[in-house]
This record gives sequence, C-alpha cells and structure tokens, in this order.
Amino acid sequence: MLCVLQNTGSASLPAGSLRVQCSPAFGMDYTSGNTRPMLPALPAGQAVAFRWTFDANTDGAPMAASAILKPAALPDPTAINLNAAEALSTRAVPPAIADPPVLPATIGLAEVPMLAAQGAGETLNGPVTGIPWARTAGGIGAIGNGLLRVRVSACRNGAALLSLDSGSGAAWNAAAYACGVIRVCTASPGQSAWWRRFTVATLAASETPDSAVLTLHGKVGRGWNAIITLTVTRDTGVIQGQVQLTAVRNMELATLQLPMLYPANADSLLNAPVGVPQPVPIPAEEPIGARLAMVKDGSATALSWSATPPLPGWTAQPVEPATSSIPAPSGVEWSAGVTPVGVNPGTSITIPFRLLVLPGANAAAEAPRLVQP
Repeated sequence: MLCVLQNTGSASLPAGSLRVQCSPAFGMDYTSGNTRPMLPALPAGQAVAFRWTFDANTDGAPMAASAILKPAALPDPTAINLNAAEALSTRAVPPAIADPPVLPATIGLAEVPMLAAQGAGETLNGPVTGIPWARTAGGIGAIGNGLLRVRVSACRNGAALLSLDSGSGAAWNAAAYACGVIRVCTASPGQSAWWRRFTVATLAASETPDSAVLTLHGKVGRGWNAIITLTVTRDTGVIQGQVQLTAVRNMELATLQLPMLYPANADSLLNAPVGVPQPVPIPAEEPIGARLAMVKDGSATALSWSATPPLPGWTAQPVEPATSSIPAPSGVEWSAGVTPVGVNPGTSITIPFRLLVLPGANAAAEAPRLVQP
C-alpha cells in the first residue's frame, strides 16, 4: 500500500506533529516495518510517501487496509494502573485519547492521488514491433502497439483503473492513470442528479492485422448500460476511444466526465524502505490547449475531445490542472448546463475521445495536431 500526504497550506508542518498509522482491516496481515511512523517536517507544497507491504491470509477473500493520521503523542496504556476492583468497574471504559494538535490555518494536509502499476497486467503483453494487439485475462485487459500500452484492471467492486504506458514490450514506462474511466452525473426524473461511476462487467479483446480493440461492457448506476471501446492502430501514439451510454429507464443526464488523467509519478516509490517517509517528486503539468488536456511526465500524455457536443446545447468544461504543486487530474466534462437533459429508455448517446501517449522531447508540440476531430 502506498500513502502520499502533501502540505497544501502556506506554512511548514513541524516534524513530529503527526504520525500515520497503517492497519490491515481484513484479508491480509502486515509483514514488517514501522506501522506508526512520524511525519517529517513538511514545508508548504511538499509531499511525503509511506509504503507498507502485506500478505494475504485467506485465498480469494476481499482485502482492505487503512492509513490514518493521528496525534504524535498518545497515552501509554501500560502506564494505567488499576486494582482488581477498579478493573471490574471500568473495564469497558477506554483510556482517554489526546486531542489532535491544533494546526495553524496556513497548514493543510491532503491525500494526493498516487497510483502505481506494480504487478497488474504485466503478463498481458504483445509483440515489441508496431503490430496492434489486445489481450484479456483474469479481470484485466490490455491493448497496445510498439509505442504504447493501455491496461484496464477491474477491481472486486467493478470499479476500473486505466493505466497508460509508453515505450515498448521490452520496457514500459508508466505515463498516466485514470480512476473509474468515466463518471456520470445523473438521476431519475424528479430527483437531484449525483455522480455515478462506470463499473466493469466484462472485458473483450479483438485483433485485425491493422488494428486492435479492447471493449469494456458495464453499467453506470442502475439507469445506464455502458460500452467503452479503445482502439489502436499501427505505429501511432493515439488511442481512439468511444463511450456509448444507453438509458435503461427514463433518466436525466447532467454531466459526463471523460477519463481524468493523473500523472504516473509513484512508481519510483515502490522500492522505498517499508514504513519510512520518502520525499515525493511533483511533476510539471502542461496547460490545456484547444480541446486538449495534457499531463507531462517523461512523455506527453493527453486527453482530447470532439468539437461536436454529444447532445444539442452541451458544452465542454475542461478541468484545469492545479496551480499549486499538487498533482491534479487533467480532463474534461461535457455538461448540459443548469437543466439536465431527459433521456428516454433505449436512447443511446455516443461520445468519442482520444488518449495520446507521445514520447520524446517534441511530444508536447506534436499533440495539438492529433486532437479528436
């Protein structure tokens, strides 16, 4: 497990003010290292990472763990002395826990999305040459050519993690990640719209001599069936994507969020010492251009959307990268505006998009000519 914390305020956090407690909830056991490390001094904008490893204790069982911020100084339970009579009368009363330290308003701690692709889908690979390929196995799908690879991992609850890699079959470099692939703000008629994420039911792969397709079938809440297709061709850093939403019943649609790209800057932390704080490098993000949301981290990785709205009157609202050093997602939301659009059962809405994974020093300059038409 990888936990990253960043000081989002304007003042430094003193060393030893807080500690992080790592606790396996169920399905696994902790192996070694410090489970309650202290936070080091964190100047404004600086981030720190902690890594812990676990072993599964039951085959096939769900697994969960937590990382919780706590005050640095907690009462020592061995220092509480009770005689037998007191113990009988107060056994159910827990010892007092010190209040967390009061931090200045100029100090804030935020969890930073830091994702790493350790292990997932590494066996799903294709030829090193530029021939397009697609594979599925064990809830994971992958598609690529000699320049890029896209992996989709379906979690136990159906949530999907999409990862973009640049390089080749001989050596892949993580470029960006997207959690959930798409999200939709929707509701039944008469209700307030709220966000629902795409959940994967099945993955399918197909190949031709010149292209490969990875298809994700699933749902968005109970009101929508969803099909997401990813297509690659020979010798290109472009992934052609398409979202097809079909209403199962009368629905109202307010906003659709395409894949939100987070910079893949956590892989270097995977081999860090267990339970020891590690400084986190924050990569630069490129500004959004015309129909282009870009993250730059060793390669130019971007999302591009169509100039044509999926529904009349809809507008594209780019999600701007953060102005601070916090790694924020880059992406876009198609929005109906103030009033959601009513959609009848059986009606389908198609939204095309492109994902770009372009290596090289001139990649950022090349990206604008590859935007989604």
